[in-house]
Amino acid sequence: ISLIHVKPNSRISVHSDTGNWEWSLVVPLLNFEDSYAEVYKTIEEPTFTISEEVSYFKYNTNNLELVEQLKITEPFFMNTRVPHTIYNANPDFSFYISVRLNKEFIINNF
Repeated sequence: ISLIHVKPNSRISVHSDTGNWEWSLVVPLLNFEDSYAEVYKTIEEPTFTISEEVSYFKYNTNNLELVEQLKITEPFFMNTRVPHTIYNANPDFSFYISVRLNKEFIINNF
């Protein structure tokens, strides 16, 4: 489980997760009105990054194509292996909990 916070009028870096999970259940907590989950595609290789003891793959934002944008109104599943971000269009910080689901989780069962 991780706590995600996004600065006002900004997005977290476009990234894909590392670790033993492919899917995450993202639960919006506070100030998520006018916030969006965004999924991208790219042809470039990402950069492996370690920040605050968390590792992930970071992408060059100049070479991304927005594939899908979901307005956040309720909990949702996120494929953490594809490039993604959360965009917060609110004037306040937004907060979410991400429940990382183990590899045995099968999204088609839902």
